[in-house]
Amino acid sequence: MSDVDVLDEIEVIDLEEYACSGKPIPKRVKYYLIKVDKEKIRVQSPITAGEILIVADLDPCEYHLQQKLKGGKREKLEPNQVVDLSKPGVERFESVPKEACNG
Repeated sequence: MSDVDVLDEIEVIDLEEYACSGKPIPKRVKYYLIKVDKEKIRVQSPITAGEILIVADLDPCEYHLQQKLKGGKREKLEPNQVVDLSKPGVERFESVPKEACNG
């Protein structure tokens, strides 16, 4: 990596702050500060929805993950789905308890 590449890399960005302010996500980010429910967690990309639940101390067998986008739209994420943290408008993530199936 050249000196220019190192200077262009940003150590940590707060994803919610960037989404709310409408700032574009930089191309070279080492860590993303994401909000899961009420807790901020530092992660690297790429990451799956299941891995986000795990770092948030939530069991992927018991919870779904939704990403909240700017404007209020929510998208349900599958556990093995890779989450694009550089996607414009991703504000935060919410855990949703899975329904118990008594079968």
